[in-house]
Amino acid sequence: MLRTLGTLGHVRKRLEGMALTTWLEKLGFTENPFYSEPVSADAQVISKGFINRKKERSSAEDFAQLSEGKLLILGSVGEGKSSLLNLLQYNAEKAGKFALRVNLLNAETTEAFIEALLTELQRNADKIPKASKDILDKKLDDLKISTKRTKKGTKIASSLEGKLGALIAYVKGRVSGEQVKEEEIEYYIPPRIRQLQGIFQQVLPAIFDSASAIVLCENLEKLPMSRFKTWVKQTINLLPKHVLLAATANTCELDLGTLKMCNDNFSITLQMESINEAAKLGEFIDGRMANYSKNAKPPIRFDNGAITALLDRTGGNLRESFKYCYSALQKFKRDVNEDMMEEAIADVDTPTFTVLNETDKKLLSLLSSEGPLAMDDILKAFKGEESKDALRKRLDGLATSGLVKKALVKVGRIYKVTYVVPKTVAKIWMKRSSS
Repeated sequence: MLRTLGTLGHVRKRLEGMALTTWLEKLGFTENPFYSEPVSADAQVISKGFINRKKERSSAEDFAQLSEGKLLILGSVGEGKSSLLNLLQYNAEKAGKFALRVNLLNAETTEAFIEALLTELQRNADKIPKASKDILDKKLDDLKISTKRTKKGTKIASSLEGKLGALIAYVKGRVSGEQVKEEEIEYYIPPRIRQLQGIFQQVLPAIFDSASAIVLCENLEKLPMSRFKTWVKQTINLLPKHVLLAATANTCELDLGTLKMCNDNFSITLQMESINEAAKLGEFIDGRMANYSKNAKPPIRFDNGAITALLDRTGGNLRESFKYCYSALQKFKRDVNEDMMEEAIADVDTPTFTVLNETDKKLLSLLSSEGPLAMDDILKAFKGEESKDALRKRLDGLATSGLVKKALVKVGRIYKVTYVVPKTVAKIWMKRSSS
């Protein structure tokens, strides 16, 4: 009986051990190499995830050591701009600066940007060195920002937080157009700093004079172009000179005039290296797999056909490429060839294909079978069934999903916009349509 129990216990332990071994570990990985989130501001994650970017890594390290400067990171969607922003944060903090993150989708106006900066300062108050904090406290005292209790109750956490809180409360009140009052504390802000220009000229310099900082602006490229231009021309130039600032922009969405405006307002621009060759994309895929493998080499091989199909579908967008690679890895759990990659891409794209309307489907079939077409050719094929504006709207939607790509083709002396379905998508769509 005891022997039987011992045997059962041994079997249970073996089963538990097997349960703890994941499918990724069985393949030779320590964890998923194809996560699509940006590389975080962590030394270990950076060393494994931020690969094949020697120039960008060097530029981030050098910029983080400056005492002043405004950097614009340029690149296409999914090329790693957000990861580079996180690398900048890591390098700046390593150099003794504290980092302030501002999401411009929530801070696109000047007022909202000020409020976001002040909120970040409150959140990072514990990171400011004591000596710098004392200087800052003295300078804020000089601004005579005072508080008055209206009820017994909440005690201000600290002099620094209380005074910054007064400014935040004021900015919120100014945005909403209401009188600024708190349930427990009423703030008084002297007239000389009530204007936003005064906040920039007197308060922010006082803060950044007393501690080295970097302001990291996320999602600038996602603002509408009018807001993008206003922010670049106005808001960043109101920041104190002695603070580092970094933001990102999508090169594909900038015309020559907007690019010149960016060059005029940012002291440094950094163009991300494009991933426009299969060999280059393959290096990123192999690098990720090697860094997250048990033996420091890729446990799985994606052959040249698979990488070529992947590049055709994604155009070098790393975030999308990793998504398809994970699909292939999880589906087949072995080396991947072109047919397998196409099947993995089809699996990921199934929801996109499912939501297409009849016009979208007809456009995909037309472009897949007849190759690049200009709008005039597409209109002829539709024989008046859809207006030009309606077709352009559908094509723009297909282009946003990556199922259709736009290209400029020279016809005689002029350039025409043509629409084309990537070969990989066309192959998958025609197979799907015929089944």
